[in-house]
Amino acid sequence: MQYICAPAYFYDHGFGTYPTPAVTIGCSLVGALSTGHIRLRSGDPKDKPAITANYLKEPEDMQAMITAVERAREIFASAPLRGLVGREIHPGGDTSSRQALDKIIRREVEHTYHPACTARIGTESTGVVDPQLRVHGMQRLRVADASVFPAIPHGNTHAPTVMTGEKAAIMIAASC
Repeated sequence: MQYICAPAYFYDHGFGTYPTPAVTIGCSLVGALSTGHIRLRSGDPKDKPAITANYLKEPEDMQAMITAVERAREIFASAPLRGLVGREIHPGGDTSSRQALDKIIRREVEHTYHPACTARIGTESTGVVDPQLRVHGMQRLRVADASVFPAIPHGNTHAPTVMTGEKAAIMIAASC
């Protein structure tokens, strides 16, 4: 579990507002066991893909998120913060049972802008691209972003994505 704290109110991808100052602890599940998939609906590139996220499908993932909310509450209840923060806005102080937290987490869980592994490196039967990031069955097409990761990194995907792009540039330059 990774905690991200901001001295600002952050909810609904930043679209939510709150009338007074607020603070946010974001609980981010790093190393999730649940996996989803993306499939093409047809050969038409204008058709939107079929996306099944499967967030929190594995019980261990949900238990980790519930525990994360409980730990965040402990942080705000600690002596240094107790007198500085008011009431809990989300999920709400009245949500105390693990069963109630399960329901609200399932209803409100959001991705954190780092999709990965949707065009993973592998053989034609296990992946979309080869180790040189070339799309299987296509000529002159490579993918060089977080989608090629064979597994989600246990942390922010920015640095590994930059490294993937740099490695792709080196491979492309070497093939010219």
